[in-house]
Amino acid sequence: MISEPELEGEDWPERPSGRPGPAVPGQRDGGLGAPGESGPVVVGDGMPAPAPRRAALRWGLGGALVASLLWCAGLTLYHSRSPDLGGYGAERDLCLDAPLTALSKVLGPAGTPEAASDETEAVDSAQCRTDLGRAPRGSPFHTLVATPVGPHGGVRTLVNLSYVLHRSTDPAPEFDALPQPKSPGWALHTVRVPGLGDRAYLITDSVGDMPPTLRVLDGRAEFTLTLRVYSSYDGNRADPSEVRAAYVSTRLVATVLAPAMKDDMRALMKTVKAGG
Repeated sequence: MISEPELEGEDWPERPSGRPGPAVPGQRDGGLGAPGESGPVVVGDGMPAPAPRRAALRWGLGGALVASLLWCAGLTLYHSRSPDLGGYGAERDLCLDAPLTALSKVLGPAGTPEAASDETEAVDSAQCRTDLGRAPRGSPFHTLVATPVGPHGGVRTLVNLSYVLHRSTDPAPEFDALPQPKSPGWALHTVRVPGLGDRAYLITDSVGDMPPTLRVLDGRAEFTLTLRVYSSYDGNRADPSEVRAAYVSTRLVATVLAPAMKDDMRALMKTVKAGG
């Protein structure tokens, strides 16, 4: 004979000893687990209930922390791959940073300068053009031209300065590609100038078509200083497009112009770098 508790299809009543019967859906502690263990809460459709709010918050904070660490690591990697500009930066007015003190002593006082600049993602550039003259008495350039030029004439000089900062590419290979002779009778005189940047060249030619030019490369910064000496017959500044450079001997370039160009270039580079 089957006793009542064993009848199939009937619920188990609570036993006199107080022990609970089999677990039912929605009950945390059932008779199938070990004492004190709790399983997932089961809702009416048989799916587990959502995780507690505190656990979700912990997961959210952990994800944000990981994302922040990854972003910082990526930013560090980006900066580590950025080229070293050596302290140089964009230049707004190159004429303000180029008083040309040394050149003015031998070629004449500076006139009204003209400056221009441009900034792009890959290249920053700046230019300065000014006029020096007349050459003062006592300067070897005061009597450079044998033909009389009148009471208001004299030897004057157009100065062109340029500064280029290469942010994306290394300019060294192109910098070393110096100008080539234009004709069989045209020869370049290129002299390495020590003590300026990574390397520097002073360039002149054999016939005076190319004005004395000092080119300097310092890391990714490139500087060029050009002097175009000409004769002024009326004392006024000549149009650069109509000026033909007067011939300056290699002796004058080496003994007078080169030291002055070097001093003014060094001062300019120091000022531009300090402002970058």
